[in-house]
Amino acid sequence: MSVKIDLKVFLFIFLFWLTSQIEIYAVLMIFALIHELAHLLVRFNTWF
Repeated sequence: MSVKIDLKVFLFIFLFWLTSQIEIYAVLMIFALIHELAHLLVRFNTWF
């Protein structure tokens, strides 16, 4: 497993911060985190 840092993430942070919509960005990131955790859960369950 590798960790990649995409510069687009920082661009979106700056854009949302610039437009004072950081709360919307935070909600989107929470949903993205839940989405990625679901991928890990499915992958983990296929090992058994």
